[in-house]
Amino acid sequence: MLKKLFMIVLFFPVILFAREESKKPKSLFNMENTKIYMGMDYYSSYVWRGFLLDKDPVLQPNFSVSHSCKRAIVTAGFFSSWDFGNADNLSSDEADFSVDFTKSFKKFNLSIGNIYYNFPGARTYSSEFYLGLQLPKAPLMPNIKYYYDYGTGDGSYVSLDLVKSFDFLKNRGMNLSIGAHMGLNSGLFIKGKGRDYSVISDLGFTLAGNLGCSLVLGYSIPFGDLADSSDGNQNNVFYGGLRLGAGF
Repeated sequence: MLKKLFMIVLFFPVILFAREESKKPKSLFNMENTKIYMGMDYYSSYVWRGFLLDKDPVLQPNFSVSHSCKRAIVTAGFFSSWDFGNADNLSSDEADFSVDFTKSFKKFNLSIGNIYYNFPGARTYSSEFYLGLQLPKAPLMPNIKYYYDYGTGDGSYVSLDLVKSFDFLKNRGMNLSIGAHMGLNSGLFIKGKGRDYSVISDLGFTLAGNLGCSLVLGYSIPFGDLADSSDGNQNNVFYGGLRLGAGF
């Protein structure tokens, strides 16, 4: 009960602030090259890179600040996840901090960053370094990333994400995105090597001013040692979610 109250108190000011900002002249947003995003996501279960981290519903508050200068963007972010049930013995409560530097070129973007993972319930933590290549003008906007965990995960992960977006009912700000994810796991929280594939649909629409919402459906499939009962022991998972966020 206290955890639910904490989440409501944390995110309620975001809604109020988004409504107030929508009443101000848009020129205020162009005075600086700094952008702020605040979000609160709900998922029926927590799935990450083919791992089912929690079967219980979770709330995931997140926050980021980005500053752009000369075709480069520096972003500092915070992500957390908190379960809302006791249907399993998994302890997935999480609080992460990240920093990202992305440089834009004519046909591609390059990124470098680091993520610090903290799992207070499991009393463990880890850190991850990554490199990324994005092709925003190419069909399906390929996004390739290489992650190296130099903490408790002690492994690497390579991902390829593709997405196709469709605009409709523009007067209501609606957008449908269909995404495909493919990952190669080399010893990251498993002994051997595994793969995971997933398909995600995201139906987004504007609620008021800068406040947006989206409905998410996803299906994740593990392969190799990730699915092996003697190693990763993961199964196919279908999940849904609701995302609420505001950008300033």
